[in-house]
Amino acid sequence: MKLSMLLAQVDISQEFAPAAKFGSLASLVNLISRAVAIGGGFLLIVAFVYTGYLYLTAAGDTKNIEKTKIVLTYSVIGMIVIAVSYWLTQIIAGLLGQDF
Repeated sequence: MKLSMLLAQVDISQEFAPAAKFGSLASLVNLISRAVAIGGGFLLIVAFVYTGYLYLTAAGDTKNIEKTKIVLTYSVIGMIVIAVSYWLTQIIAGLLGQDF
C-alpha cells in the first residue's frame, strides 16, 4: 500500500485535540478567512482614527496633509484587498460545493 494512502487514513483528532473541532479543510479555511476579515476591519478603524489624528495635527502643512492622504489611501486599498479575498474564498468554496 502506498504511503499516501496510509497517511490519508490517519485520524489526527485523537493525537491533536483541536483537530477534532474542524470537520474538513473548508471549515478551517472559513475560520481563518473570517478572522482575517474581522482583524482587517478592526485595523481599518484604527487607521481611520490615526488618519483623523494626522489631519488634525497637520495644521495646514501640505507635507503632513499629503502623508495623511497616503495613509488613508493605503488603508482603503488594504481593506478592499481583504474584502475581495474573503469574497473570492466564499465564491470558490461555493463552486466546489463546500458549506461554510
